[in-house]
Amino acid sequence: MEGRWGTKWSIFANNSLIWIFLVFFIIHISGLFNSDNIDQAWFNLEKKITLLILPLTLSTTLSLQKSDIAMLIKGFVAGCLVAAGSCVLMAMNHYPGERQINFDSHTLFSYSLQNPDSSQTWMNLSYISLASGIDMHPTFLAYYILFAACILYEGLEDQKSGWLTPLTSFLLIIFFCSLIFLLSSRLVIFLTLLAAATVLSLYLKQASSYRLWVGAAIPVLFAVGISLNPVMRYRSWQELLDPQSYHAYDGEYHFSTGLRYSLWKVATYAIGEVNPITGTGTGDVAEAMKQEASRQEVRHSIGTNDPHNEYLFLQLALGTPGLLMWILCLTLPLIKAWKQNDMIFFFFFLSFAALCVTESAFESQKGIVLFTLFSSLFIFKYRFTPELGPGLI
Repeated sequence: MEGRWGTKWSIFANNSLIWIFLVFFIIHISGLFNSDNIDQAWFNLEKKITLLILPLTLSTTLSLQKSDIAMLIKGFVAGCLVAAGSCVLMAMNHYPGERQINFDSHTLFSYSLQNPDSSQTWMNLSYISLASGIDMHPTFLAYYILFAACILYEGLEDQKSGWLTPLTSFLLIIFFCSLIFLLSSRLVIFLTLLAAATVLSLYLKQASSYRLWVGAAIPVLFAVGISLNPVMRYRSWQELLDPQSYHAYDGEYHFSTGLRYSLWKVATYAIGEVNPITGTGTGDVAEAMKQEASRQEVRHSIGTNDPHNEYLFLQLALGTPGLLMWILCLTLPLIKAWKQNDMIFFFFFLSFAALCVTESAFESQKGIVLFTLFSSLFIFKYRFTPELGPGLI
């Protein structure tokens, strides 16, 4: 037994973020009693158990050292590299004439009309087809890779880390960013360009800095990708600017833009039908969405009842208290990271908040594990010495 329970209790009692996570989890538990679909409610609750366990474990295990956390972070980056490499290799081995999986028939027609000379190679190396190498949603895969690139960027020119040389880190960042552009997630591309613009503004006067070269290379990669890759071009702006992509055909939405518009609209109306304090309950969001879509006589080609927006999801599921507690889970560490000039954690919480606008990011293991992992690292870092300053640990 590790002991030192008084110290552990002091860490727990004085850390507001742990308490926020605990209250948020308790609200999920209370949602069980308001749910008709108890099986689904329990399933949703079980998925989020790491929200309770991981922060408590990392913050109160006193024998845990920075070197242990460093190994965990390195493992995360290595895992992202293996996943990225696997996706590229799988995409390169698609056989000619294989059925494309990026678009349905309506979207494919629009894509082909605007990109008549597109090749099957770009179809294989982009978007859903590329992410299918590890059977992962392209937006989540791109987001994982983006944060792996941020970790490598944090270690650039840090001679004390002794992990990777600056040149190796630079090349890996370029590889990761190239893959982000191929995955063609509009949100993650925007976040990547935002990060690059920030880097350029900070290091513009340091011409010899690898960090400057990272900031300069990313917009160049984006420009090259847009000019060469028709899938990225279509996803980045052609679909967004096409008015037809926001319309339903015979009551069914097909384009990704129209799908989200419709799902957000359905979720908003469904919220108006339930108690704003208690919501539908932890397990009844899908049924509430399905009933509202039926009332509006709309269908979605991907057959989903997910609002694709975490804030709408939580308001519908847990009511205003659940939504407000989730906003606190995002904003409290965001504010603390800003005050500590801890830009990598600031970017993590800011970008995850943005991810929650287009995805129900905290309703799948892909989002839950990532958020609780790095939130727990944030708690671990500041459990004793809030003056530590920038850096992952």
